[in-house]
Amino acid sequence: MSEKVNEEVNPEVDEIIEDEILEETEAAEEVVEETETAEELTEEVDPVTELESRCKDLEDKYLRKVAEFENFKRRKTKDLDDTRNYAKANTIEEFLTVVDQFDMAISAIETAPDLETMKQGMLMIQNTFQRSFENLGVEKMKCVGQPFDPNFHDAVTKEASEEVPEDSIIREWKPGYKLGDRLLRPASVVVSSGPASAEEDAE
Repeated sequence: MSEKVNEEVNPEVDEIIEDEILEETEAAEEVVEETETAEELTEEVDPVTELESRCKDLEDKYLRKVAEFENFKRRKTKDLDDTRNYAKANTIEEFLTVVDQFDMAISAIETAPDLETMKQGMLMIQNTFQRSFENLGVEKMKCVGQPFDPNFHDAVTKEASEEVPEDSIIREWKPGYKLGDRLLRPASVVVSSGPASAEEDAE
């Protein structure tokens, strides 16, 4: 009798247990589905967040580079100004002695005993000028007797000459100067046109 009751009860218990297991399984599946859905949504948002983060980093780097470049320009401008002022100072310093000598020469004009003394004073100033030019690297070009070169010479006029070949320089009106390979001023010169023709001799 007892065995029969147990046989009747067990199927009912088994059925209840199966129903509970099924319900728990379905609930677990729902939780899993919800979790997967949340992960999918998170994965969909992540690229945007990552892109925003990268944009922010790039913006920060850009602003830093702009600031560095501005600082670089300010330093270069200051260095250039310092270099120019240094060059000006060196040039001016070279000619201070010349200015002093000019002042002394002007003061001595009234008491100079003769023109020769004044001439010696002018020659002294000229020599000081030349030394200052040499110290600065300025070179006075030698032109007389040289072939005419339009890159360095400015022809004022032409003259016939028996001694100086045609297209060579007879004399210099205004000297030319160079600083290294750079031309500071072309020389103003008179260029030979060669020997005078018979007609010119007749005139």
